Amino acid sequence: MQSLGYDGNGLTNEQLAHEIIIDPEFELQPPKRTELEERVRSMATKAFFDSARADFEKGKYDVWIPNLLSDIKQRLIDLVPPTSPLQSSINEILDIDLIKQQTKVGVYNIRNCIVYITNTMLQICAPVRDEQIQELKNVTDLAEIFRRILEILDQMRLDLANYRVKAFRPYLKEHAVDYERRKFEQALKSNRLTLDRTKAWLTPTIDSLLRTIAERNPENVYLPQHKHNHGIKFDQVYNEALVSFIFQQSIIDKNNCPETFLLDVERLWNFQNEGQAITIVAALLMLTKNVASSHANFSSTDDNLTKLKDTLFVLLLDGDTTIDNLAAEILDYFPSSLSSETQTLIKSMVSKTLSQSDKVFSLLSRRIQSIVKQHLQAGQFPKKETLAQYGILTVAKELEQLSKKICVLGRYNREVYASWYDTVIKERLNEVGEANQKKKQAKKGKF
Repeated sequence: MQSLGYDGNGLTNEQLAHEIIIDPEFELQPPKRTELEERVRSMATKAFFDSARADFEKGKYDVWIPNLLSDIKQRLIDLVPPTSPLQSSINEILDIDLIKQQTKVGVYNIRNCIVYITNTMLQICAPVRDEQIQELKNVTDLAEIFRRILEILDQMRLDLANYRVKAFRPYLKEHAVDYERRKFEQALKSNRLTLDRTKAWLTPTIDSLLRTIAERNPENVYLPQHKHNHGIKFDQVYNEALVSFIFQQSIIDKNNCPETFLLDVERLWNFQNEGQAITIVAALLMLTKNVASSHANFSSTDDNLTKLKDTLFVLLLDGDTTIDNLAAEILDYFPSSLSSETQTLIKSMVSKTLSQSDKVFSLLSRRIQSIVKQHLQAGQFPKKETLAQYGILTVAKELEQLSKKICVLGRYNREVYASWYDTVIKERLNEVGEANQKKKQAKKGKF
């Protein structure tokens, strides 16, 4: 796989290709730094350019100019094609050996050089950078000009890498499945990975579907549709297992994630959090509507309920939000005439909902999972009538957004790893079949 001209936030080629395919909005971002790292970097940058500024004021240009221009030259060259006439121009104008000689004897015209650099940047930058570069014309502090040029060149490098990501996506779509499949096969052959967690993930769903089939046929009557694979559909196993995994109560991490989803651990964790937030908000809105319906003097409007929904989602994203904060928002939805008993009941219900032990939460979670499974199975998000029937129409927009992301991941993952999933499912069904056969033989033996 060719380079995009950027380190991809430390991603491997495999991870980068995967992100580009799964997330249509994916863009490379500047490296993430901790608050301490950012502070140290900021202090070091300030100290560097303060020192340069002090020497510039004393006329000591030869100490700094050649090195700074050498850095800028290399960054500009990295932004233009090797055969471009612009690259020849950059090499000719920014001749570092000549610049060293001229700055040493004090005859180098740095201002003309800055004009050339900014004009060159304007020729090759994305339109979004034009204003930043034009603003350099109003800056007189030479050290500040260099600082800003280097900063903008960093941004331009990222712009170019993201342009290449977009250009590369159509090509990648044609080859991504084979590429990822090949990488996984290599990892299995070298014993860097096993399928242990994948088997542990799929097996409970297989067993659950077999139990359901058995319960529907208690007399164990022979059914032609059960001749192959006990009547189990492999796609159904996958869809059920994926949705159950995302909506489980245990926190998703790399230690419990199936090997086939190791490139998506953070994504699945985000899906899990979104799913929990949607279920909590749906439960709280149902609670609110139930309380509202018991107060004849209070008229609820869709607009007010939507505002409450949006506020609850914002609060749930805030790690400092407490039960009291959520309860207070719901209480604010009602007139102040609510009895103290009703207020206490609301606070209690909010607490139960957040602990995920509430029956309403469990019911809505099952219904939301059912909607996502239907979307995965049919390839189409269920209609409003179904959502209204399930009591989750209030969170339809958020649920559809999450469900679409799960479907994109699910379809791609199934395509890449289908052969391994089918093998695991077949092996489990054979185990069950052999166990059932032994039971039948044991029963015959008794007679």
